Amino acid sequence: MLVIKERADANGVVRKKLFPLRNDPVRINFEPLQDLVGIFNRWVSDGEEIRILLNVIGYRPTVESHFAMIEKVV
Repeated sequence: MLVIKERADANGVVRKKLFPLRNDPVRINFEPLQDLVGIFNRWVSDGEEIRILLNVIGYRPTVESHFAMIEKVV
């Protein structure tokens, strides 16, 4: 039961595929950022947009994307 609560948002809604959790490593699957690896930060809205933190040559940009354009790094 705790695993489900961890995956729910502030409204108690569990996102599709129970994926991703905060701080999970993810890979971007769209140009021009394809194959960059970042850290899942949070869901941006009630929709399907997410925020990813990247670490690119000493710079840490934030990227917002549709969750379907990323994959969890195993």
